[in-house]
Amino acid sequence: MPTTAPKLLLMGMRGSGKSSIGLALAQRLGRPFIDLDDCSAREALTNPAASRADIQTIFSTLGEPAFRLAETRALAAQLGSAPTSPPTQHPAIIALGGGTPIAPGAEDLIQQARAAGSARVVYLRADVATLRHRISQEPSAHRPSLTGRPIEDEIGSILAAREPVYQRMADHTIEITATEPVESVVARVLELLA
Repeated sequence: MPTTAPKLLLMGMRGSGKSSIGLALAQRLGRPFIDLDDCSAREALTNPAASRADIQTIFSTLGEPAFRLAETRALAAQLGSAPTSPPTQHPAIIALGGGTPIAPGAEDLIQQARAAGSARVVYLRADVATLRHRISQEPSAHRPSLTGRPIEDEIGSILAAREPVYQRMADHTIEITATEPVESVVARVLELLA
């Protein structure tokens, strides 16, 4: 069993607020914050065909399968299961990418960390209308389409495919609305974890 608090993994669709909520939680708890999308993009740069670290460029240059493999390697490093992972002094708040749970081997890594007590997973769940609203408020240049359709149009089908995986992996689920302030969600997450 771990001697410190477990890492907190925030999981959910793009637009669910994982990064903003994770950063606010980390500041509130005095813990490091890690955005796995950033780590995955850096990991993908180890491929000679990748020249820039934004996800849109990596998807168009290397393709989604290569990005998902980089995502799994980044996740393994953050969970401490990669062979070269340094020991973590403070348990981090980690915002997973929306597709991290479906990346090859990622679910196994997360479930092993949960079983070992070294990670807890909070699913930030939002319905399609909320996700469309939230995504429409953000610049989408760094968010690649996964189906070739506009991002707002593909949300429903992607959510339907991922929802069973998200629910299977979650220790806790928090419903997200289009207008709820970040601090209110943070308070609800802290109440769940107490």
